[in-house]
Amino acid sequence: MLDKILSLFGKQNTKIKSTTQPAGTQITTTTQEIAQPKVAISATSNIIFIGVGGAGANILQEISTALPQYQHILINTDKAALEKSSLKGLYIGDQENGAEEEPNIAVQAFTSSLQLVN
Repeated sequence: MLDKILSLFGKQNTKIKSTTQPAGTQITTTTQEIAQPKVAISATSNIIFIGVGGAGANILQEISTALPQYQHILINTDKAALEKSSLKGLYIGDQENGAEEEPNIAVQAFTSSLQLVN
């Protein structure tokens, strides 16, 4: 995913490799071209990257390193993780330990914090 995002900004190779494993134990590797963006991205474009949760924080950290000129916002239910991050963050929910990988808790945290997100 990171390769796809960075390729839109001319920061990465425009090819990705995908690996499939057919019946048996053979592994086949293929190369697939990534389509170029259909919109022009210029220095005046107002782009905000938003990462949600722990996985979103990981990818957002990589994006912010590669593309520091854009805004980066992290949304998380884990208050401690937000405090450790160097990125701008928005804490949602009311459980300091976060959603603990429970989707229902994350959804509840998001819906209870809609006024913050809007």
